Amino acid sequence: MSNTNSTVSQSSILTVGKNASLYDFNTINAAVTHARQYCSKTNRVVIKIASGTYNEQVDLCNNPGIDLIGEGMDTTILSYPSTYPNAPIYTTGQGYFSGLTFSAASGSNSYGLHYENGSTRISGTTVFRNCKFSSPHNAIGCGLGANSTLSLSSCVLQGTGGGAPLYLHNAAYANSPNQVFEMFDCVLYGKNSSSNESVLIDDAAKFYGVANSTAQLRFSNNRMISSTKVIFRESDTTRYPYIPVSNKNITLNPSNTGNTTRALNYNEGWKNGQAYVIKSEQPVYNASYYLYSVPMENADKYNITLTAVNIPGLASILSDCSIHSTSANGFVIKDTNPNGTNFGMEIAYTASLKG
Repeated sequence: MSNTNSTVSQSSILTVGKNASLYDFNTINAAVTHARQYCSKTNRVVIKIASGTYNEQVDLCNNPGIDLIGEGMDTTILSYPSTYPNAPIYTTGQGYFSGLTFSAASGSNSYGLHYENGSTRISGTTVFRNCKFSSPHNAIGCGLGANSTLSLSSCVLQGTGGGAPLYLHNAAYANSPNQVFEMFDCVLYGKNSSSNESVLIDDAAKFYGVANSTAQLRFSNNRMISSTKVIFRESDTTRYPYIPVSNKNITLNPSNTGNTTRALNYNEGWKNGQAYVIKSEQPVYNASYYLYSVPMENADKYNITLTAVNIPGLASILSDCSIHSTSANGFVIKDTNPNGTNFGMEIAYTASLKG
């Protein structure tokens, strides 16, 4: 039911509330249907939604020029069971949303927000501010697309079942540049289980063997509660607890800092390092081998692999060296080579965050 008097027929601001005598419309979809008749991406319509629970599914895929503003994430709630597109809000394109909760009421494959832009290739930035997303599956299911950005700030993501609060992937379609996902100052509640993750990321381009599908991820000052794991998948069997630097399809922006999940901080999931030690000064000899200490902050949180151990100008002794131990301050190299004890050694290593 809605009022259709002349004051709202072409209005740039529409109101929605349970009391039809006080608001232009009493359902969100009625307001969206009305706005579609005259809005555009440059002539936008703002729909202001009063407090209450709205049992609706809103489809703004290829958003025609509509923004939704609630009175607060704790009071303005969209709740809907899981039917395709499996979320109370489904959107792509240019749009702005704030002060709302999107709750998937049921469904093993449901999302609070479903953002899927791979095949549609709709450009634009979709922004969520001060919103909450909850679902028994993934709070947000995000499929990035060419020349598009999904941006979240000061939001809450809650996975009430076994799924990660955030699931995202790059486009599974070739020639899809400029894909961006950004999340600032958000809180993610995962299931309190060591087997579950806060963030699940798929390299869909690698899964399906397509070229030129590049996405950049920007995470800053986010808190992960209960579950603090990241899983990055390049295939059904290739999984990492961080985003590997060798992956060229999905990369972390250098601004990624301040996240309680270390693998989302820039260069925290994978490190490349070099060191130089002097055998005559630093080794501790123990029977048939030498030990050399290499400083590295939080080394005990990483799997460290030696990639080069050279006596400069003479030879590589990599095959004689291994990681003896790690600590919060560094790691120790074990050297079983009996020669060159008065020489310095050049060391190179890689370190990947432990799962």
